Amino acid sequence: RTFSSGKPRLVHILFSDTGGGHRASALALEAALRSEYGEQVSVKIVDFFREATPWPMNQAPEVYQQVMGHLPTVYKKVYEVEGTHMSWRETAFFKLMWMRSRETVLGFVTATISEGVDLLLSVHPLVNHLVMEAFEEIFQGKLIVPVVTVVTDLGTAHQSWFDPRVNLIFVPSPQIENLAVEHGVPRRQMALCGLPVREGFWESDQRPKRQLQELLGLTPSDRPEVVLLMGGGEGFGSLGEVAIAIGEKLARRGLGQLVVICGRNEEVRKALETYEWPACDEALTPRRRFSPLVRGFVANVHEYMGAADCLVTKAGPGSIAEAMIKGLPCLLTSFVPGQEEGNVHFVTASGFGEFVSDANPQEVSEKVAEWLADPDRLLQMSACARSHARPKAALDIARRICDGLLDLGVELSEACCGGAGVARGSAAAGGGSGPSPDCSGPFFLSAAAEPAGPSAPLREAACEGLHRQTLAQSAELAEAPP
Repeated sequence: RTFSSGKPRLVHILFSDTGGGHRASALALEAALRSEYGEQVSVKIVDFFREATPWPMNQAPEVYQQVMGHLPTVYKKVYEVEGTHMSWRETAFFKLMWMRSRETVLGFVTATISEGVDLLLSVHPLVNHLVMEAFEEIFQGKLIVPVVTVVTDLGTAHQSWFDPRVNLIFVPSPQIENLAVEHGVPRRQMALCGLPVREGFWESDQRPKRQLQELLGLTPSDRPEVVLLMGGGEGFGSLGEVAIAIGEKLARRGLGQLVVICGRNEEVRKALETYEWPACDEALTPRRRFSPLVRGFVANVHEYMGAADCLVTKAGPGSIAEAMIKGLPCLLTSFVPGQEEGNVHFVTASGFGEFVSDANPQEVSEKVAEWLADPDRLLQMSACARSHARPKAALDIARRICDGLLDLGVELSEACCGGAGVARGSAAAGGGSGPSPDCSGPFFLSAAAEPAGPSAPLREAACEGLHRQTLAQSAELAEAPP
């Protein structure tokens, strides 16, 4: 694949380290863009709140960690504030964010456009409206470059994900597609592609489960018995207590093997590695002592999932999407209040999992034992999981983005000049009344009346105008009474 010019297209992926999922999606999309287009695309991952907002918003990652660790109910209240509004732009919360960050966001967008960026891609809900508000003010709503959103929540999503002013919104599930419509996004501006996951999950692993089990240090088994326990990248939740409860239950009943991936939670990893696990019942298993595999942060999660028969984890969308690809039944034990509650419903309603709170580790271990004792049920849940899988979501999104970039002046010119950018085919012809385009088929943004995209002089003139405007407004603010 070659672009019309030899210059690499510059894509900025905007995210924030508020939870591991946003970074994971950004990295997956970066890998997909590089995999498909190599040096023809230059990708830069930008922590938007670090680089584009003032204090205290630029401390969002640290604040998120503290609130999630100590005040989860406060996070839920903040997440759900003003949730009845159709548009996030109308809320007092957003207006406060914009008032506090306006000057720095305008400066960030100005510098980004001046740098020659060809496309902005957001994988964080609170980025979208801030960026679009900047375009509204700087360029009177005209998108000098395309702006794309990739939603990274599966079951439900915060209203800030949905700004109909962007060119295109990639959604991971029909539930999110319908929610976007409720918030005013036309279906013709959406594409249903799935959730972008890391590269190890893109292609089917043809290695037998027994081979993967042996490779990872497990005892190969022909019956379902390998339990994979994960706490997310940060190891949130009662990971240690749940691991001990499951391990002791499996040891007493001779049911199976346990793998615990602790992520960056070194305290839990060290505690589990030194824990005195009980002796096994010799009448039930030839193993003398139960000895789980305990790992920290690993790069080959796809192999551990391929070796497992069920997954016990928090309701993070990335882990769920990867589990679906591997056909893993999911026992969810915790969720980020408000934000991940919809993921629990997604899993249970789709028939490949249940929820048991890690507030009671013994109940979690009982449910695991119940599953392992019923292989037919595990097989049924596995089939349900696979039926919802979209392993090539990241690749599909990358192709849809770059198929537009291949002829940026033609394919995206309507979008760059302020149009919505509609899909060719039945969805476009239907005026937005039909389903959104699916990433499994061809998808382009429509050609426009104007044949050429924004030129370098246009970018420079617009940015110079903004620079003068910002200086004048800053002077006015300095002279205004407090």
